[in-house]
Amino acid sequence: MVEFFSVNLIASSVAALAARMTTHPMDTVKTRIQADAGLRETPVGARTALLDIFRSEGLRGLYRGLPVALVFSVPAVSVYLYAYDETKRVLAAGVGPVQVAETSPVAHFTAAVLAEMLSGLFWTPLEMVKNRQQMGHGKTYIDAPLAVPRSRHPSMSSIGSSATAPLLETGIQRQSYSSLPRAASGDLSALAIARRIYQQRGIVGFQKGYWLSLCVFVPYSVAYFLSYEQLKSLYSTHVLDRPLTSDTKLPFSAYLMCAGVSGSLAASISNPLDRVRTIVQVSNKRPSAWTVIRQLAREEGWWKGATRGLVPRVVWVVPSVVISMTVYEMLKV
Repeated sequence: MVEFFSVNLIASSVAALAARMTTHPMDTVKTRIQADAGLRETPVGARTALLDIFRSEGLRGLYRGLPVALVFSVPAVSVYLYAYDETKRVLAAGVGPVQVAETSPVAHFTAAVLAEMLSGLFWTPLEMVKNRQQMGHGKTYIDAPLAVPRSRHPSMSSIGSSATAPLLETGIQRQSYSSLPRAASGDLSALAIARRIYQQRGIVGFQKGYWLSLCVFVPYSVAYFLSYEQLKSLYSTHVLDRPLTSDTKLPFSAYLMCAGVSGSLAASISNPLDRVRTIVQVSNKRPSAWTVIRQLAREEGWWKGATRGLVPRVVWVVPSVVISMTVYEMLKV
């Protein structure tokens, strides 16, 4: 048991470090697009945003928030992966009269939910500080005046009219990433941001959005692990000609394929609420999730509001889960 825990802890830690170092720039792009797309008349795509951030802030801008991400990612991923595997193991051994096969979808579902709830205690404060560093404490979508309603929503022409009037009268143009107001670099340190959060809301401020995060990432984890385990089972059965068991080791390429497909599916399903969560966590106005959803629907329409940031989210999630899961699967006992 001690050896199992030690080896798997090291495996998950290495997986977390490798994944975060590789994919953090796209995480920054995803956060910027999701949180402040409403600040510009024509929201930009992932490639444009990436180049814009690099030109205006350099490589440092793309890796903003990395140190705090590394500090929290290691325990978060370790808890996440260990809790998932251990829950399956416990269910297979039997909990009272209940015994569930380790390869059963019920075990995968239960393990995914529990793993997400436990790791969320680390992920939430990480996202609170990291997202604010990545945004540079600039103005966010929910902090900005409402835009003039699109022509496809003529019945909403009076909504937010008082908020948009100053914007129109002063001739203020919506901005690009390079011209967004950013705080001084000294104000962007993780310690400064953490101190501000603590002064405003106390220790509970670091768990702002925990339940909303669960609404995003429980479906993500369930979709990911259910599809991931099924793909592994199909590969083992039809390619290796043997049923998948807890001791089965698949080829490196199989883990790459299973993690990539599952990550794409899970990221797409959870993107709408992930955008809402990001805006809630970085906003200075502390809006409710429902307030953000209604503003996104007014400003961008249901479809664009839900899919904004989808491409960078998928581009970030896929290599992240491919690296972390492949490293973990290959190293764990």
